[in-house]
Amino acid sequence: MNDIEEILKKETYAGILYDMKCNIPAEIKDILLKKASLVKERIRSISNTFDLNKESRDATREIFGKLPRCLEILDNVRAKKLDRYGDVPHELVNILDPQLDIITHVILEINRVLARIPR
Repeated sequence: MNDIEEILKKETYAGILYDMKCNIPAEIKDILLKKASLVKERIRSISNTFDLNKESRDATREIFGKLPRCLEILDNVRAKKLDRYGDVPHELVNILDPQLDIITHVILEINRVLARIPR
């Protein structure tokens, strides 16, 4: 719900591979924000009812949790796997895959750096 609220509250997001513009009309945005708030209130109520303790999350673990998904995405956009979407020029293997190898290597370095942080 926090992510949804953030999308609704921001007018734009400028990324590397995509930009996002929130084109939801203001009156709909208000309805959605109220519904997101209601969901959060219900979660808070459940938490209080069952006396659930708030979890303290470690940033290192959160990042560790995201890195495998990054590697999975990289693996799925390799030239040999793109052919499931249609014809792929043979030279793409020599253009795209080396770049993906570099990114994969850097992600694995990030993983190694994080692994050295004492907990």
